[in-house]
Amino acid sequence: MPAASTHAPQTAAYIRNVLRVFLRLGIGMIRSGIHIVAICWLLTALGCGEVPMQFRDVENLPKPTDPAEFDLGSFDITIPQDNTNSTIMLDFHAYVILPKYQIEPFQAEFDLKQHRVRNGIILNIREFSRSQLNEPELESVRNAIAKGVSDAIAEPKINAVGFYHFRFLEE
Repeated sequence: MPAASTHAPQTAAYIRNVLRVFLRLGIGMIRSGIHIVAICWLLTALGCGEVPMQFRDVENLPKPTDPAEFDLGSFDITIPQDNTNSTIMLDFHAYVILPKYQIEPFQAEFDLKQHRVRNGIILNIREFSRSQLNEPELESVRNAIAKGVSDAIAEPKINAVGFYHFRFLEE
């Protein structure tokens, strides 16, 4: 038994030393932890600086699927009316609407086939009667323009046809 009692004071001293080391490390770790938490809170509170210019108002930037206008140009068309011996003159400036991402392919096709597009539109409209040209929403004229465009340029498809101005005279 005497051997056990001689080891007891050494064991107790060893345990005290180990506890002191852990307490010192623990207090140091607690201080470091507090510093880390304080730095994280400060960065969160202040933010990471100003948003770069290219990312401001990203929601307001145009999307590729947003509609865009493509100008078809001005048209002056005369339509003889045999039954009344009169002539109808149409003067309008038309455009088509298609998704913004399709403007470039449409422009390339239009540049190649512009004369066919214009000729198709003119031929379609010259077949109209006076009553078709007097429609309130000009639906027949819009359809004729859409048909003239789609006959010459199959892809990309257009969504709608609009007018910058439209004038109808009969003499």
